[in-house]
Amino acid sequence: HEDFIEVTLLFDKEASFRVYDEFADQVACNSDGSLSVEAQLPDNEHLLSFILSFGDKVEVIAPQAIRHKLQNCLKKLQSKYIT
Repeated sequence: HEDFIEVTLLFDKEASFRVYDEFADQVACNSDGSLSVEAQLPDNEHLLSFILSFGDKVEVIAPQAIRHKLQNCLKKLQSKYIT
């Protein structure tokens, strides 16, 4: 049995094609053209990879725990590219 977590994501409008492909009827369009999504996503080791696959076109709004996990992941990634 896989656990799911409620995640709120904010996407840049440039990602709209993929956002609608991935989330279909869960997409809300904001007045600035950005897209908001509230979705139940699998709470597993692939969650961060899935979110990161949107690059800089996504921001995790909630939950805070996922934001922190992403921050830690990005710090580790950044440290590998400091030259």
